[in-house]
Amino acid sequence: MGIRCTDLTVILAAAFTAGVVTSGQQSAPTPPRDPTRVHPANATPPRRGTATISGTVVTLSSEQPIADATVNIYGSTLPDRRLSTTTDVQGRFQFDHLSSGRYTVGAFRADFVNVTYGTRIYGRGGRAIPLAEGERRNIRLQLPHKSAIAGTVVDERGTPATAASIGVFKYSMAFGYPRVLRVGSRTTDNTGAYRVESLEPGDYTVCATTRATTPLDDGQRLQAEIDRQRRSVEFILGPEGIAAQQQIAPQLAALEARLPPHIEPVVGFAPMCHPGTSSLPSRVRVLPDRDLTGVNLQFPLARLIRIEGVVNGISGADVQLDPIMLLPGDETRTDWVESARPNTAGQFRFTNVAPGTYRIFVQGKIGGDSGVRVSAMRDVVAADEDIKGLVLDIQRDATITGQVIFRGARRQPSPATLANAGFRVRMEPAVRNSQESLYLYPGVAIATPDEDGRFVFADVFPGDYVVRVMTTKGPLNWFSDTASLAGRDVMSEALSVKANQQISGLVVTMTDQRAELSGMLLTESGEPAPQYLILVYPTDERYWTAQSGRMLGTRPKEDGSFTLSGLRAGRYRIATLLDAETGAWFDPAYLRQIDTTATALSLTDGERKVLNLRVPNEQ
Repeated sequence: MGIRCTDLTVILAAAFTAGVVTSGQQSAPTPPRDPTRVHPANATPPRRGTATISGTVVTLSSEQPIADATVNIYGSTLPDRRLSTTTDVQGRFQFDHLSSGRYTVGAFRADFVNVTYGTRIYGRGGRAIPLAEGERRNIRLQLPHKSAIAGTVVDERGTPATAASIGVFKYSMAFGYPRVLRVGSRTTDNTGAYRVESLEPGDYTVCATTRATTPLDDGQRLQAEIDRQRRSVEFILGPEGIAAQQQIAPQLAALEARLPPHIEPVVGFAPMCHPGTSSLPSRVRVLPDRDLTGVNLQFPLARLIRIEGVVNGISGADVQLDPIMLLPGDETRTDWVESARPNTAGQFRFTNVAPGTYRIFVQGKIGGDSGVRVSAMRDVVAADEDIKGLVLDIQRDATITGQVIFRGARRQPSPATLANAGFRVRMEPAVRNSQESLYLYPGVAIATPDEDGRFVFADVFPGDYVVRVMTTKGPLNWFSDTASLAGRDVMSEALSVKANQQISGLVVTMTDQRAELSGMLLTESGEPAPQYLILVYPTDERYWTAQSGRMLGTRPKEDGSFTLSGLRAGRYRIATLLDAETGAWFDPAYLRQIDTTATALSLTDGERKVLNLRVPNEQ
């Protein structure tokens, strides 16, 4: 069976997970450890093969032996398809009694980069070792130390920025769109210096943020104290919170009476990415076994913004609100997530907000725990002026109704068959901001069709979604074909849902008429090539997305055979990829690049096509 490209991260993930092994002192060299005795609690019958793979694990820079490194070997002839051992003080390991076949070997140890034998690009897999009966192979695995990025952060005058937050980010297409992943973080010391360690070779973006401000005058300090006291009681819920706000009201009124007629804006420091522009951050390259120093940043001065607003629709109603969230639109600003609660009048505020784009939203329920969900959302730009009078209008979440129908050679399933299949229709957020996916969306909306295939999504939070179908009780050879609404396929493109919307007429079509592609992938000399990824993608560029469901991929088995099932009828291209970065195929520019060497392919409904492929012999 093939797998969808949205799941390709699984098959391309590193085969060896990192572990920490305590190094022990030994007075004399010891022979390689017997992998058959590594896990006596999980003992398996002795293997009858006569082949051996042995070798050494050494450092990349100095080729010094690495003791207590974990070495894994993978192969279809092994018990549970895997065996493990650890290296001795001379870095040696050995796997005996192996049958003929193809094996993948890799090693890892804390503070080193995981390496698979035959790796050409770190983190993108290695090469299988073909092994004949009775053969003895000796290999060498060179592990680079993990690297570091270091530098200093200063303010606009060149003064060290202490306690500034440093984030190291990596861009990835593994999710089907460009995504920023935070891979390391540190705080600057009292000299403004930082050092982020344990980084693997690759390209990174380095950004810095700080909560520091320039010195406050008397009016600014008084306003900050008023805001602090308000916040301290606004986060007390229920009758106790109302009583606390009423009790502190006279004290706050007295403090507000002392405020000067005009308060100067608070000045702080804008978030910054290396080399000096937050809008166009560059990427720095970390090489194996080599620290990268001199990645310095300087904060520019910036006016900090005050946002004040009110939540409408909560007065006199049984409303339970979650905190009001302020999320930055820039994914590198992971430490700028803020929350606030409205007071008894529905008023709220955010203070000392750095320049940038933000989304403000609140969610909750009317009518207690069993009530209906409500929400409100606004996008704002923090620039040169404070934002006052912002209104969040509480509205009910949306409702979506639809029906599942079946099209194909077989008759539509009976109500009992449909119920037993465990069909579920899902509304999955088509969100591209990791902050929003974490804080904004309450989760995947799931609806269960009744015996007539009808379903209802209640309380759908406003946003963009794609429709998916799943079964929970095993496959029935039915595939989700389309999810049609007003002439649009919302399986392939996002459905925008508004607050208080009543959407009907969503038709999810299932089909049993899907094509299957199978064949062999061999080298020019006739050897299997399981190290390649086989990618099938449509010729129509409209469907070059993770949401379209029209991009499928798989790796061949050890004998080179492959099968891709569930393909829609249409025109495709098929490509063989070696050492491709996970998710690279979701980038249209990458697909255009490989398109010149891909093979054209056409499929009809229900067709079973055989296509054998050849790739060059490895050098």
